[in-house]
Amino acid sequence: MKFIKKLRKNVGSGRTIYGWKNRVVAMGIIIVMAFMVVGMIVSVEPQATTELPAVETIEPEKTLPSTTLTPTIATAEPTEEPVTYIETTMYTVSSVNLRQDTSKTSTSLLIIPESVKVSAQIPENSTIEDWTHVSYNGKTGYVKTEYLAVYDESFHLDELQLEYKYQDLVISLIEAFDFDVDQYFFYGMMYTENRFKTEPESEAGAQGILQVIPSTWRTMYKELQQEYPEIAATIVDDPTDKASNITIGLYYIKYLKDYYGYSSLKEHASQILTCYNRGPGGTASYYNKYGTYSTDYSKEILRAADYIRENGTWEEGL
Repeated sequence: MKFIKKLRKNVGSGRTIYGWKNRVVAMGIIIVMAFMVVGMIVSVEPQATTELPAVETIEPEKTLPSTTLTPTIATAEPTEEPVTYIETTMYTVSSVNLRQDTSKTSTSLLIIPESVKVSAQIPENSTIEDWTHVSYNGKTGYVKTEYLAVYDESFHLDELQLEYKYQDLVISLIEAFDFDVDQYFFYGMMYTENRFKTEPESEAGAQGILQVIPSTWRTMYKELQQEYPEIAATIVDDPTDKASNITIGLYYIKYLKDYYGYSSLKEHASQILTCYNRGPGGTASYYNKYGTYSTDYSKEILRAADYIRENGTWEEGL
């Protein structure tokens, strides 16, 4: 700046060794330098500030409320155990539909008659509500278990012409009435009385498979109600009803055994059977006349019982 002032002073006074030309040049230099100074002043920008890296603000750690955490233990869902089926032979206790599925409304494949053997698969823990998988006559389907019973070849007789459920009934009554004879004893009675049929009625009015007369029926039913009310509850007031007739007939045998004060039916079979046929008065008269309780009637029963026990069936004219 001092140089410019001095130069302006010299130019203004005209004191220069170079003359007017030099004054012109000097003036030009002054103007150029002035522009340069102004340009420098204008072009100077404020120094850019270097941005500092952003400082991450660390928030104070939040304190969780004091809570006792119970560890979660993963438990495996229970798996259903496979159902175990038992292969067995059963029989129908009544006529029943063989269903396509386990539903009473499902398609009926066929009707299985009463007292027919079927091949069955039953669940090991079967209940009366369960359905049983059954094969019969080339068809496979389902039957309600309540319409089936287990067949046992050791005591069920196929050729007896007495349905399996009535064979079971005889065996259960033998146990209930505490008899010391087997079921064949009573099969011999059924053969002799009416050939295992419910009809016809005898000349004396006796009815059913064991030919019980109406007066005896009424008396025995009342006695049965007193002694075995649960058994009496199963009785139908119809002598031709096979189950009811068998029950009343076998109870009458027990009643006669007790009437005579005997503990064993087997040892006094002839006397009790003759009384069943003739009544107490007729039995006493027969004994007084012949000196024995053995009659053609009692002999036929015992012979038929032996035959059925040995052969599993019976034939006319034993």
